[in-house]
Amino acid sequence: MGGSYSQEASSCVRFASRILAKEMKRIQELEAQGFDPYEMKEKPDRKIFNKEERIRMVVEINEKREQGLSYRKACEVQGIPVSTYRKWKQRLKL
Repeated sequence: MGGSYSQEASSCVRFASRILAKEMKRIQELEAQGFDPYEMKEKPDRKIFNKEERIRMVVEINEKREQGLSYRKACEVQGIPVSTYRKWKQRLKL
């Protein structure tokens, strides 16, 4: 079998140290450019859609698809990600 537990742990620590050193270097470079890498970005408000709204949006995206738009463009027009459209379509069986 491989090395002892202490050798494996030591290897993991060395790996983590290298990753942390790279991240610290990146942070220092950002700071030197005037960026605050610790500044929290606000998440955009997420709209909660009720079932009727989800149905309407899926139907409208389907209609846009029939008119020749790509999934990506049709979803962009509706303001939702493609993954959300696909999830709603599957769950609503539309």
